[in-house]
Amino acid sequence: MTPSRFKSLSISTRLGLGFGCLLVLLIAVATVGQLSLNKVHEQMRDITGTGAAKSKLVNGMLESVGSLGIQSRSSAMLNEIDPKQAQVQIQAVRKTLQDYAKQETQLAELITPTTATAAETTLLQQVQEASKKARPEIEGAMQSADDGDTVAASLNLMTRAAPAEALWRQRLAELIALQNSLNDETTASAEVTQSRARWSGGLLVAMAMGLGVLIAWRITA
Repeated sequence: MTPSRFKSLSISTRLGLGFGCLLVLLIAVATVGQLSLNKVHEQMRDITGTGAAKSKLVNGMLESVGSLGIQSRSSAMLNEIDPKQAQVQIQAVRKTLQDYAKQETQLAELITPTTATAAETTLLQQVQEASKKARPEIEGAMQSADDGDTVAASLNLMTRAAPAEALWRQRLAELIALQNSLNDETTASAEVTQSRARWSGGLLVAMAMGLGVLIAWRITA
């Protein structure tokens, strides 16, 4: 619209056009703010919800594997010295194995090809494979200890269970590191989104103020 044509409009028409433009800009400010807020909320939900649940489960699984190492070796050491206490440790190993299986199942429900990254699903598969190799060796050693064969239990733990357990620990540690990295990335992305929202909102507000001044000048000119 040319300046001469704008001047020919009535005051009410000029005011209507001016306030209409301001309203559009204000709606844009509100829209940008709401979209940014929704995105940040979703990212924070990933961190405090799913991400936190994954991290808690994986750390719990690593703790379980650590407990298995202590309990299984204690049972073999105590088998001839204190058979009753050795039985307590054997039962503790079996319970820890059950607890671990539950944790692994819960983690598998959170890490799926449709809800997690390819790196997460690959590492989970490697953890599951390491678990399948280590658990039978530990269970076999515990059965030998339960049967009173301390030598067989100790040899099984040292030569077969220990290497499998070491790989098991390594895979879990790698998964923990990956989860921490993904949580850090999500946090950084949320901060970037907040920063962009502030800049976009500030720019739109400045435009609205500038347009208001321009409209006021043109109306009174």
